[in-house]
Amino acid sequence: MDAKGAGSVIFHAADDIRFSKNTISFIKTDRETRANYTYDDLVQSMRTNGWKGDPVDVVKMPDGKLTSMDNTRIAAAKEAGIDVNASVRGFDDPLTPAIKEARGAEF
Repeated sequence: MDAKGAGSVIFHAADDIRFSKNTISFIKTDRETRANYTYDDLVQSMRTNGWKGDPVDVVKMPDGKLTSMDNTRIAAAKEAGIDVNASVRGFDDPLTPAIKEARGAEF
């Protein structure tokens, strides 16, 4: 796939995706149910049930490598030993209005 890969959703090895920042938060809140859970809960769920939920957003950078926009789920997948379901975009692909709305104030 070239850098203009917007919209392609495929499974990738967690080790093939770089993180966009150096930290992740341990305590999380489910966006739909508002229930709290921990990083360890997520890892255990992935070990037991595999990948559940929407794909993570990753960006194919000019060097051809993938960089994550969702570090927590990728780190948990790596620890659980499963592949990551990722929606891959090119580094210069514009964000759609739906993505901007879903990500809120981050953009």
